[in-house]
Amino acid sequence: MDGASFITLFREETMDQAEGQLWSDELILRYFDEAQIAFCRQTEGIPDRMLVTVAAGSDRVRLSPKILKVRAARLVGKHELELLSIEEAGMPTSVLGEPKVLILGQSKGMAEVRPAPVTDMQIVLDVFRLPKGTITSAGDESEVDDIYITDLLAYALYRAYSRPDPDTMDRTRADYFREQFDLACRRVMREQGRARKPNGATNFSW
Repeated sequence: MDGASFITLFREETMDQAEGQLWSDELILRYFDEAQIAFCRQTEGIPDRMLVTVAAGSDRVRLSPKILKVRAARLVGKHELELLSIEEAGMPTSVLGEPKVLILGQSKGMAEVRPAPVTDMQIVLDVFRLPKGTITSAGDESEVDDIYITDLLAYALYRAYSRPDPDTMDRTRADYFREQFDLACRRVMREQGRARKPNGATNFSW
């Protein structure tokens, strides 16, 4: 859904369509953007595939700050990499070779491969991520699927009724819509769980 459609939906829900509107278009768009980010953070995020490069002799891989979770990794044209946390990986070594492991959690926006490659190599990542763009204008589209638009609206209404203004502040409504949003996110997480194998592993198509 684009920003203009969301503004219309918001104003219909709040009956804020007369002159002297309580919430400006700019504020509604900000709530829309905050809603898609909050939704992604509470539901693991938008599934996507990204390509990253690791330089010869380096064990460092720079990751997009939009990535919330790396689900799987594979050397392009080769094998899958084992995903390990920094605690599981242990101390680094100076050995060079074909990477076998991708280590996550060492620092924000950075991963490590072991061993470091002899030549430049590319890695395909299956990830969950935040939206790539920010919603600031009526023509901007949310990357969150439209089937979840009522959930995003619930978050926007929570923010709208939490606004510290005597004409808009309504703690009862704010709490209600926040609860509806949180319940929706838990439902989405359950739906994602059912899409995975019984043992909890995720099916990937390479």
